[in-house]
Amino acid sequence: MLFQFLQNYPKVSGGSLRPSLAGGFKELNSSGGHNMLITSNKQIRGAYATYCGDSWRKETDIYGAYDRPSSRKIQAWEYCKELMRKYDGRGIFILGHNCMAFSVGFVGYIDGLKYFFYITKDYDRAMPLEKVDENTGEVLAIC
Repeated sequence: MLFQFLQNYPKVSGGSLRPSLAGGFKELNSSGGHNMLITSNKQIRGAYATYCGDSWRKETDIYGAYDRPSSRKIQAWEYCKELMRKYDGRGIFILGHNCMAFSVGFVGYIDGLKYFFYITKDYDRAMPLEKVDENTGEVLAIC
């Protein structure tokens, strides 16, 4: 019974999503079946501030964050780099890490508009940095 319930329950971005934690979001299911949450919640705004700042905690690759990363961490890092390539991204950084997990940020594009991508062990999220003005069709910076 539980299995049947879980099959019918919507799964997004590598894990179950509790709507109370999501803020405002919409799900972007791009080609290849990958789910990316488009959101602008407090957590992703904080990650973007870390990404833009001069933090000693930012690392440019997995070997800067860990002396001897596990094969799972290397696999996760490769996944993040593949997402960056998929969204024509630039400037990938490990924004935070501990012995169990790490989070990654980079800037990329969806439909020609700039987004900040924030990848954690639980979710893949993107926050818009630009929007199209409905009246003029001009691209405007949000952040």
